[in-house]
Amino acid sequence: MWYKYQYEHLNTIDIIIEQKSQPIFYALNCFLNYLGFNYVGAYIVYSLIYFIGAFHLLHYYGKESKYMYWFITFAFLGFATGIIRQGIAIGVVMFSLPYLYKKKYILFAICSLVAINVHTATVILIGVLVLFYKYINVLVKPLYPIILYLFITYIYNLGDIGFIGDFVQILSFDNAKFQGYVDNTDVWFSKDAQQKGYTQGAVALFLETLYIISFFYIGYLALKIKYNKEITCLYNVTVVGYILLRMFFNFELIRRFTMPMTIFYPISLGYAIYVLFPLIKDNRLSKRKMKYVCWSLGLISLYMILYWGRFTFLNPDSIFIWSI
Repeated sequence: MWYKYQYEHLNTIDIIIEQKSQPIFYALNCFLNYLGFNYVGAYIVYSLIYFIGAFHLLHYYGKESKYMYWFITFAFLGFATGIIRQGIAIGVVMFSLPYLYKKKYILFAICSLVAINVHTATVILIGVLVLFYKYINVLVKPLYPIILYLFITYIYNLGDIGFIGDFVQILSFDNAKFQGYVDNTDVWFSKDAQQKGYTQGAVALFLETLYIISFFYIGYLALKIKYNKEITCLYNVTVVGYILLRMFFNFELIRRFTMPMTIFYPISLGYAIYVLFPLIKDNRLSKRKMKYVCWSLGLISLYMILYWGRFTFLNPDSIFIWSI
């Protein structure tokens, strides 16, 4: 409703001040408003921007992308229904990645500036992507991230994260949004900042953990069998994103920084299916790997059905069936 209010009150002082740090998003809304779009029409345009960026990225992978399209809509739903402006910015980031891969750095920089001026926090995502693609593009055995993820999920208990406020201040660049977070450190980074509404039940947490472990394994195995530098980058970013998201799962603000890193999972998952399906069909995997891959794909499918099934069967709160 906040974005609806913003769109319908573009010329009010509070909205002009609010959008000062994200001028391209404000300009987009002004343009759509001038064309006569209502909020629903604007929302459709927002979604189109994301999908244009996503399809531009998937097109770069050619025939290897055919299974990636299965998951790209699901990956976007969380942003489309909540943090809309960040979803637009991520669409622009996706659009920019083929230019990074092709070393067309001027076009990549232009797209990056557009994304940052839609949502300032995108600067972190862009920085992480460049860092992993240029300098940390290595394939790590899945055992290590799996152990770390399990430790964070079931043993480690994160409390106060006030130290992150200092990091945010460094990145603020005098940006009003970032400075607001710094000025309200106790609200965003203290122990009391944890949102109980994000706490998962035992069954949901267990199923998600199985999904994450399965994703780590088949993503690694596919890249080990058929290495791809660009997909390795996005796989690594997604793995780190899942680990950081779990670490700060109940902190609203940090979720906004870590969730965008996980939106690239359709790339790695689709690529894994592309590489592994023919090997399964032709029985060209060892018995042990065949068993692990089949279990992993089964658990991923189960989680996907249950997770996205929340949005059906007259379930307006989008909660798991066992929690209704």
